[in-house]
Amino acid sequence: MTNAAKHSRAQRRLVTVRVREANGQPHLWARVEDNGVGSARITPGGGLDGINNRVLAAGGTLNLQSPAGGPTTVEVSVPCVY
Repeated sequence: MTNAAKHSRAQRRLVTVRVREANGQPHLWARVEDNGVGSARITPGGGLDGINNRVLAAGGTLNLQSPAGGPTTVEVSVPCVY
């Protein structure tokens, strides 16, 4: 949300969080979407890089889609126990 607020010039942000099954194991899944300008990239030392590193350390995945002109979508899936 901070990246979207600081860089995207978005007027709308949507956050969805769910527990989903993947490979027979529960995962915490989150999706953040905005209607901003797009072109977000994971660059070394940047905010998205920090998020990606934390997700990877937890055994999860991060998927970023942000074409020029927008929108930007970030999906994160992290294994969990409930």
